[in-house]
Amino acid sequence: MIRTLAFIACCALVAPAALAQEESAREERAPAQSPAAPATTTDAAATEDDAQPSQPGGTPIPPGAPVQFIGDGAAFLPQRRGISWDFQIEGGWAASLKNELPHHLFGRARAGMLIMHEPQMYAFGPTFELGGLIGSGVGGQIDIIQLATGFSLEAGAAVSLNGFLVSHLSLGYALLGVEWQQRFGSDHAAALLFKLRLPVGAFVYLTTHP
Repeated sequence: MIRTLAFIACCALVAPAALAQEESAREERAPAQSPAAPATTTDAAATEDDAQPSQPGGTPIPPGAPVQFIGDGAAFLPQRRGISWDFQIEGGWAASLKNELPHHLFGRARAGMLIMHEPQMYAFGPTFELGGLIGSGVGGQIDIIQLATGFSLEAGAAVSLNGFLVSHLSLGYALLGVEWQQRFGSDHAAALLFKLRLPVGAFVYLTTHP
């Protein structure tokens, strides 16, 4: 009986120590934790940087920075479109190139339609003319205005009250213009006209459709 109790006591003292030793050996055999855990954060940051827009040099654009468009920006500007009435007055002084001029002073009024197709503006309509090669007459004219540069091109023709035909072609910049006139008939003649043009219809449209 005494031997049995002594054996149980020895087992009770030795068992905890053996268990502790076995646990220590198990921890030594376990592989060390890989230090690659922070790489997850780095990879996530790299993915986030890749998702961000970058500048032309490859530098990421900081969050909240204003976006800048490279180029002239024409594709992002509003393009005006529309149809409206048109009215224009022209006047100037003509110099004879061939044969005599009946009148050196010249005036023309045009009323018609205006078509806006930015950056071009088209205007056309009937005209009433005085002076120059025609003396007095009625006709028609078409006007093409390039809004980006300020240049304009006009072409037209008119019939005088005496029955002869006068054609004209002019190049203008802003309000100024130079016009070539040609008169057909028995008294064939040509003249160069320096003129001032007042595009009332175009001015009203541009100011009311900013």
